Amino acid sequence: MDELQALDPLGYFAQPVDDEAIPEYRTVIPDPMDFSTMRVRLRRGEYSSPLQLADDFVLLCRNALVFNPSATNPYR
Repeated sequence: MDELQALDPLGYFAQPVDDEAIPEYRTVIPDPMDFSTMRVRLRRGEYSSPLQLADDFVLLCRNALVFNPSATNPYR
């Protein structure tokens, strides 16, 4: 997790998207993911394999690509 989260030094994906600040997010992204959610799942033993954690990381990345314009830092 630390190595994955190090790929996001500015913390764009550290916490869930704030629904009040960005209310349209949930209309575009039905299955949000962030590093804090991944850490909770890891701590609770909800991942039965490293591939499940990788799937959540891919989801996080896909969501960023779908929601953010290509010229923004979160997209890149």
